[in-house]
Amino acid sequence: MCVINGIRPSLSGMLSRKVLVAAAIYLAGIIAVGIFLDMRQKAATGKHLDQRLSSHAKTLKFLLSPDFHDRATDENAISEKESLANQKKILSFVRGTDLVYAYTLVMRDGKFYFSAPTVTQEDEKIKKNWYFHPYEDAPEAFYRAMETGETRYASYKDQWGDFRSVAIPEKSPGGNTYLACADYSVAYVKWLDFRNFIYATLMVAALLVLSLPLLHLIRLQYREYNRELEVTNHRLRNRSEELLASQTALEREMDSRVEAETQKYRLQERLRQSQKMEAMGTLSGGIAHDFNNLLFPILGYSEMALMEVPEDSPIRFHLNEINKAATRAKELVTQILAFSRQEEGTKIPMKIQPIVKEVLTLFKSSIPPAVALKKRIPNSVGIIDADATQIHQIIMNLISNACAAVTESGSDTGGQIVVTLEQVRLDTEDVRMEKIQPGAYACLTVADTGVGIPPENLGRIFDPFFTTKELGKGSGMGLASVFGITENHGGFAMAESEPGRGATFSVYLPALADTPS
Repeated sequence: MCVINGIRPSLSGMLSRKVLVAAAIYLAGIIAVGIFLDMRQKAATGKHLDQRLSSHAKTLKFLLSPDFHDRATDENAISEKESLANQKKILSFVRGTDLVYAYTLVMRDGKFYFSAPTVTQEDEKIKKNWYFHPYEDAPEAFYRAMETGETRYASYKDQWGDFRSVAIPEKSPGGNTYLACADYSVAYVKWLDFRNFIYATLMVAALLVLSLPLLHLIRLQYREYNRELEVTNHRLRNRSEELLASQTALEREMDSRVEAETQKYRLQERLRQSQKMEAMGTLSGGIAHDFNNLLFPILGYSEMALMEVPEDSPIRFHLNEINKAATRAKELVTQILAFSRQEEGTKIPMKIQPIVKEVLTLFKSSIPPAVALKKRIPNSVGIIDADATQIHQIIMNLISNACAAVTESGSDTGGQIVVTLEQVRLDTEDVRMEKIQPGAYACLTVADTGVGIPPENLGRIFDPFFTTKELGKGSGMGLASVFGITENHGGFAMAESEPGRGATFSVYLPALADTPS
């Protein structure tokens, strides 16, 4: 499908894209040629203008007397008659060129002065004789030319206008250094650049006009290819739709098979677990009954012996130990019987909140101070049909297990245990893998920040007699009792954990109604 869908829209569009790309590249090439011509012509024009500036500036020394700059040392050194004559010569020279100004400069005390300036009619209205007039707006390039003795070019703006200028250091016969300068107007330079741009634009336009026949031929060829591709495109579209429908049906069938296999596997695992638990429950229940019968005389006789033995008798200590051990054995038998479902208990409609709060109150004094015990027990959770003693046992086992896990983690902050009660609704999709009915459930969750449960142990956590604690510290019946009591109440229990990140145990018990009463 992916291949056909890729071909279907592209067969007719492939040539179109190629033509558009080729046309774009061609146009970009023409524009690039125009830009190149414009930049090249602009660079050539700038170079040519600078060469002309230098040539005009070098001509100034031929317009003046050879020893002029040997004598032009101060404002009174040159007569007014000679100064005016020089101004006329230079003005006449400038009018025969594209220059705006041509002039020579001398430096005295670090400042520039006009020695032979260009004086226009407008300048004469301000001052007739401009000899040795200070040039206060001289650009930095003129100072560098005087210091280094090298020709310098500058684009600048002063009180007389905006110029492109050259400053050429010259020496008089007497060894005095002066600057021969010439100015073009920047407006004149910009006009030349604009003329070059027009030239480049006309070149681009000419190339485009010459390309029109070629573009027309490409357009005709494209139409012909497009008509041929349209027929193929139509066939491919139909075939693509057929393949898409087939692939969709195949994907649905594969998803259904995978889901069915997954469900089958989980149901088989659940069945094996139920059968194993049932077999172990039957076995342990029978043993527990027989064991309970053996414990009865031990407890009875030990209690009677304690009543008859004096308080200061050394035998009394041994009798107490026997009685304590028998009592613990009786409690273990009670757990085994609860797991094996042989003690159904008395179920009545009840709210679970008081039992949870009672167990939390009991644990507050036994939990280490560093362990934070948090709770969220809203009154909105509805009524369940349950045996109070067995629900009490579930909560006790879960919180006891959480305390042991948090304590074992050895965290500096102590860790925390969070007990949450909420009412949820499970639909058919949620309970498909469990042997329960959809509907409203009271969900009791006990989460801790302890050591967590390794993945290899998570599947066996509810097995009877399975424990990871040291010998003598756990019977392995706590969580098995939780599992057995929960199933006996029509619910289910589940555990989630990551090693080092704690564990969460959830118990779902059916509520009598969706709306809490």
